[in-house]
Amino acid sequence: VDMTSGTFTSAAGDVTISAGLLTVTPSATTTRGVLLAGSGARNQPLFEMNLTGAFSVDQFDVDSTSTGSADVFDVNFSGAGSGGAYAATAGAVAYTGDLFNGALAATCTTCQALVLTAGAVGRTEPMVYIEDLGTGAEFTLMIGTETTSASSASIHIEDPLAGSAFGGDAIEIAITESGNGAAALDVDSGSRAFTKALVTLGGTGGNSAEPYVEINVNAVGAATTDSDAIQVNVGAVDFRGYSLDTKLGATATLAGVYETTAGAAARTVALYLTDDDGTNAGHVYEVLKSAGTGNIIDLGFDGAA
Repeated sequence: VDMTSGTFTSAAGDVTISAGLLTVTPSATTTRGVLLAGSGARNQPLFEMNLTGAFSVDQFDVDSTSTGSADVFDVNFSGAGSGGAYAATAGAVAYTGDLFNGALAATCTTCQALVLTAGAVGRTEPMVYIEDLGTGAEFTLMIGTETTSASSASIHIEDPLAGSAFGGDAIEIAITESGNGAAALDVDSGSRAFTKALVTLGGTGGNSAEPYVEINVNAVGAATTDSDAIQVNVGAVDFRGYSLDTKLGATATLAGVYETTAGAAARTVALYLTDDDGTNAGHVYEVLKSAGTGNIIDLGFDGAA
């Protein structure tokens, strides 16, 4: 059909072309507006748009005032294909737009920008996969939070469903051998005077024989460059806190502050080493005890000298 204006009328509805504008008006709510049906091993697109020029308006625009619960776009796969439902490629050009941009208005308090739901299947591939081969200095994933709510979190990982035998990790970070200059986690508090701990570990679960934090060191370094499992560096600032501060409540009568167990090895270095080069007048160790009958220090030797 090659025409600049005209109207096709049928029992199903009207199709009007006016000044190149195609308008489809179904006659009933049960009638499709446009149906594209393709079959066989197709080698051409069923629907294709070729855009050129510096356009200043959206070229595919959907405006919905619906108050229903149906989706605007619905894609269902019933065949064992391997293609994607959505594919966007930015070629070798100075493209500065977004492949996907979702904006939630201030009144959209119960809507979500993205929801991914996986069925109860034995998955063999990740549900979300991001591969970044770029050499730039920007982040692969960045979350900018400007909310003033004290209860919201930038990332929240919930427990699995009640009764499920979930045995995986909430977060797993694996760095390959070639990533020797990369850190697994970098937390920067900035210059703010924060009123909340930068990192908090807590829980109310009981009868657990596992620690909150566990560090397993299996790497062997050079004799002059062996790294520490935990290292605390205090710079040339007026820092008045403690590198490690442990508080035990009145009911924690069976809890200890520090425990070290050394294996049956022929040690050649001290188990504890304190090196103080300062000229301060303070003590290296200070123990204050207000009550009780126990010893300040109890030394016992188990085995032959």
